[in-house]
Formats: sequence, structure tokens, C-alpha cells
Amino acid sequence: MYRLIKQLYPVVKQISFLLAGALIGITATLYGQQLHPYKDRLILVSVLLILIGIGFSEGVLACLYWFVKKINSGLGFVCVYAPYAVDENNSSWVEGNLQQICNVLDKNKIRYKVSKSERAFKEYPVILNPFGGNYPEKDFSQLTSLQKIFQYVTNGGSYINIADIPFYYAYDENLKRSIDTTPLADGFSLERPFLKSILTQKLNHYVWGIASGKDLESGIARVIQLTHTSKNLFSKTKFIDGPQGDYTPVIQIPYGNGLFLFSTLHIDSKNVSHNILRIVKPALGVQK
Repeated sequence: MYRLIKQLYPVVKQISFLLAGALIGITATLYGQQLHPYKDRLILVSVLLILIGIGFSEGVLACLYWFVKKINSGLGFVCVYAPYAVDENNSSWVEGNLQQICNVLDKNKIRYKVSKSERAFKEYPVILNPFGGNYPEKDFSQLTSLQKIFQYVTNGGSYINIADIPFYYAYDENLKRSIDTTPLADGFSLERPFLKSILTQKLNHYVWGIASGKDLESGIARVIQLTHTSKNLFSKTKFIDGPQGDYTPVIQIPYGNGLFLFSTLHIDSKNVSHNILRIVKPALGVQK
């Protein structure tokens, strides 16, 4: 219903202008005749139609969203954006379900709301993606949901990804499957290199896959490059000896007026609380 209203709204605005013009014409023509007692009502209706036509209602709605967002910011709310259940088919490196994630927030007295609507990006200052390396995409051909995420952060929002490489996959609800957003290395290889991932291409932060050593044994398989603008949020000292500098598995990356907060750690039943809190608490600490 919301999508239908959104599609019809431009047509409604055009019709409003036409109706307003017609009413004004009728009122002017019949001003001195029997319609005269109703002229004030017709003028009022015409003014309202003109306001709809010029998008006045959009401005009012934007103010309401701003007000709601400020309230949610003051109350310290996190929105878990989950348009569908979290399971093994639509998530990556998240072994669990949405209820387990919400239980962690509950136990640690973190205020949150679960939303299935993209209106959450207008109403909440912090959005949490519970699908790990996957994210919900409504239009894979245009990646419109991805654009909405980046615009949200540009405008001052904080976007949390709790596991794996963010945006490495997109889940298309219409196809009921995950789709790779990272292109193949070339026409002869099935490898999808980290250098071509959205994280690297749009945010200029490289991903390094750990192949062996104590870090891998402790469950850390991928880390993200630290730059002069990003910040290490991991309890351990930043990883060194990686290609192109220092790396970390939990990172804060400024973008526009907002922040991306990424954790590449794996989420399972044993570490769900610890690894989620690693990334959610810093997000609330820097909330704008």
C-alpha cells in the first residue's frame, strides 16, 4: 500500500493543480451569482489543492519524520531493520535468528525497535542490519536499497553491520535468494576479489582475509583496513603486518555526516552477545 501511494503521489499533485485552477475559474466566473455564498469554501479548497500540488504535505511529513527521529535519538533507540526473518538462506556469517539478536539487546537494556519498512531510515538515527554480509535489496537491477543506505549515512545516520563483509551479498525477496554484489575477477575465474567489493569501491577500505595464525584460530578471518579517518573499535590493538597498513575486525568509518560501523566477526550461539555488543555499544556512544 505504501509503495502504491508513493507511485501515485506525483499524479495526485498534478491533478490537484488542475482541480485548483478549475475551482478558481468557477469561483471567479460565478462570483456575483448564486454560488457567491460558497465562494469562501471554494477558495479554501483551491488553496489546499495548490498546497498539495506544490508539495507542502511533503514538507510537513519531513518535519514529522525529523521530530520522530529526534525523539528516538534522545531515547537511544536502535532500529533493527529486518523486512523478513533471519535464517541461513538470507544471512551471511550469522548463525542464529532475529530473536536471539533482540534478546542480546534486551538483556543489555538497549532500546530497540524491529522494523520491516524502509521508513525506518527516516525515523531512527541508528539502523542495525541483522543479516551480516547480506542486506535486503528491493531492486537488484538498480540497487535502490543500497543507495538509500548510503544516503541515510550521508545525512547523518549510523549504520551497523554485525558480521562478515558488509554488502558482499544482496538478498532479493522476489527471487528468494542471495545475489553477489561483488563482480568476478575476470571472465575465466569464479573468484570474487575483495578489491571489487562495495566496501572497497565506495568506501576505499580494503579487506584482508586471514589464512592462518592465532587470529584465525580465535575466529577472526577477515579484517578491514584502517585509514587516517576511520577508527579501530576492537578491544585488541589494531592488526598490523597486513597489506597497505593496519587492519581491524571492528571499525568505524565516517561517511558524509554519518557513520558506518562494521564488524567482520562471525555470529553464532556461543558469541552472539559478545560480538554484537562490540559493535552496537560504540554506535550508541557516537550517536549524533
